[in-house]
Amino acid sequence: KTNEPLPLAFTTFTTNMMAGMQRAALKVPAGYFYADSAMIEKEPICLKFNWHQRGAQNPLETQPGAIAMAAVGGLVYPWTAAIGMLMWSIGAFGFYLGYKEDPKKRYSKGGGLLRLGFFVVGGAALAAGVKLVRS
Repeated sequence: KTNEPLPLAFTTFTTNMMAGMQRAALKVPAGYFYADSAMIEKEPICLKFNWHQRGAQNPLETQPGAIAMAAVGGLVYPWTAAIGMLMWSIGAFGFYLGYKEDPKKRYSKGGGLLRLGFFVVGGAALAAGVKLVRS
């Protein structure tokens, strides 16, 4: 048994909470997913909210696939899948920390682990699929 969901839940909760705090601090209304161009023209600092929001949302776009591949790969390679998801979780947090400063810095604080972890669970799922089909 692994504690694979714990880092995933921590990362998702923390990054979205931090983006929500930025929303409140910059007074971006709750109905807006991102600050629109009128808000940014009026208050250029609102662009920072978009960076926070995008940094939190981007990992969520790959999260379902990563979880599905970890579940399949974990049938045969549980430790590989767990390590891949841990890498994904740490990378997602690093991606957020870099993106919130500047989108060009999204991989500067460990965000590359997000992609590497995704490929690790993908490889585990592929290898598990091949092994299960051959058996």
